[in-house]
Amino acid sequence: MNIKFVYNQKTHKISSKNKTLAEVRGAISNVYPNELQNGFTIYVTLDQTQPPYQLQDEQFFSRIKDLYTHLGWQSIKIIVKDINNPELTADDINTLNQSVVIKQNAELSQFDDIFQKKVADKPKEEKQEIKQSHTQNQENNVAEGFTQQIIQQISKLSLQDVDCNNEEFKKFIIEQVDERLVFHGIIVNNKKVQVQNENQINPQYKMQVMYKQNNEIQMELGKPYKWEMHLKNDGNVIWKKGSVKLVGIAGTYKDLKIDLQNDVKPQEEGLFQCILNPPAQEVNNVNNEFKLAHYNGNKPEFFGQKVCFCLFVKKNNEKNERPSTITQKDAKFNATINDSKLQKIQHLTEILGIHHSQAQQFVEENQKLKIEELIQAFYDQKI
Repeated sequence: MNIKFVYNQKTHKISSKNKTLAEVRGAISNVYPNELQNGFTIYVTLDQTQPPYQLQDEQFFSRIKDLYTHLGWQSIKIIVKDINNPELTADDINTLNQSVVIKQNAELSQFDDIFQKKVADKPKEEKQEIKQSHTQNQENNVAEGFTQQIIQQISKLSLQDVDCNNEEFKKFIIEQVDERLVFHGIIVNNKKVQVQNENQINPQYKMQVMYKQNNEIQMELGKPYKWEMHLKNDGNVIWKKGSVKLVGIAGTYKDLKIDLQNDVKPQEEGLFQCILNPPAQEVNNVNNEFKLAHYNGNKPEFFGQKVCFCLFVKKNNEKNERPSTITQKDAKFNATINDSKLQKIQHLTEILGIHHSQAQQFVEENQKLKIEELIQAFYDQKI
């Protein structure tokens, strides 16, 4: 059987030696190695009155080929969509429909004959009742009768390697029948919304920390502190301003809610910014934890990793200095680091918001530079 694929409105023929879905996908990738390197989907159709089908596994592809063979169709035309443009356009659907419209009118008329005969055999009052009644039971009864006839007819076909009693295959045929019933106006298409809902992507809220101002915040009593955080939306749902918040879950700022500055689309960064008011008394090394939450009504649903910092608050008349909290565990220090280096490392971690080990390495590589020069040199290497 000949297989042709269309990508960006260009048609290509695939060698007949490529028989499996994996081989077909490999052949397509060989034609467009750069354009399709990030992945692609392929679609095929059987009936112009139905949406195209996405080919996802070998079993479904094999059944499609068997049906094409039985109906006497010599070639399959498929549409290829890359990861950047995954949605089928009207032109794509027209291309697929043109490949089967003539074949369907001739070969699928046997199904139409059954439908037309069933309707013609009913009295006018009964036909009118079918058209006017939209209850689920009536639709199921009509569909069931036609479905069984189609399945019996399909069961008589000698399709190689196709189990006509397989539940998946029956479901496939039932879907074909339902679409035909809708096409002839025998039942109302109230299943479309259900199918669309089943195909919808499950919303996933995910995050990634891109920038945290610092791991330790030193404040003075009575002096507010501006704090900000850059978090990346790694999920598939837009973070809406007002519904996604950074919420304090432990520490001095428990239950504090920090709003987004703007809506954040998937794979974009969001800014969370607020003014932290110091507590009324001194605190020393108090761990504060925050976590993202999206609100459904008043109930928060938390997601992602915790964002933490240690809080130190001193009196105004005291120097904001304290013994270094840098440890072997945090930064892998050795005994040769003197007080001058420790001061430089601590300043870099607080001002630049980088990890102690990264600050240590940068100081070791630039020992002759003063703290101001170190900060400028660090920014210069990032440009």
